[in-house]
Amino acid sequence: DYAGSFGYSHLSYSIVDTTLAGGLGDLVPGSIGVPITSGLSEKMIAVASDHCSIWVLTHAKDFGEFYAYEISSAGLNTTPVISTVGTFSGPEAYTIGMMKASPDRRKIVCNSYIVGSIQGSELYDFDPATGIVSNCQVLNTTAPFYGAEFSPDNTKLYSMDVTSSGALLAQYDITLPTTAAIIASRINVHSSPSLGTDLKLGPDGRIYTNAPGGFTGQLDCITSPNTAGVA
Repeated sequence: DYAGSFGYSHLSYSIVDTTLAGGLGDLVPGSIGVPITSGLSEKMIAVASDHCSIWVLTHAKDFGEFYAYEISSAGLNTTPVISTVGTFSGPEAYTIGMMKASPDRRKIVCNSYIVGSIQGSELYDFDPATGIVSNCQVLNTTAPFYGAEFSPDNTKLYSMDVTSSGALLAQYDITLPTTAAIIASRINVHSSPSLGTDLKLGPDGRIYTNAPGGFTGQLDCITSPNTAGVA
């Protein structure tokens, strides 16, 4: 449950038994909305581990701390792997903005979107064997980034800088050896008031984005996201 400055930011879980309701499945009484923790941002993703389980990765809202909860055949481990890493801090520093994992599960990006306050983009390493996040690389501290996505070949990072007049789509080459080189590789590939706010890699290898407001019934896409620059 998330409501930012206006209320709750809690993580909870429910258990579904797929044998109930004649095989349709139903919630297990006594296991509905069981609280785990609070004080979280809106960031939450699921990443496959290296050993037949899933990491549910969440983030604190006020400072740089990741919580990785493992779901395996044994169930949910409510004791997270905690990684304290990141440079932003202050009230709701990480609250707004997307978190995404690269297709190879080795990189994580967190965007922060609070206009006039904490804002920017951070790139990290992720270990799918342990759930540990490390090596924060600050890519930007001057623009309010919201959406993000990695290219299918894991070489490019796309971030959406949301402005008052629309959105600016930036591309970074994350194969470069230093943070300075990655920052210098930034190319603004598109700017338009008709772009949306988030980005999502589809099964066809294209990256899709919603139209403004998300209610127009339209999608835009990056058709060749592995390719450098405006190509």
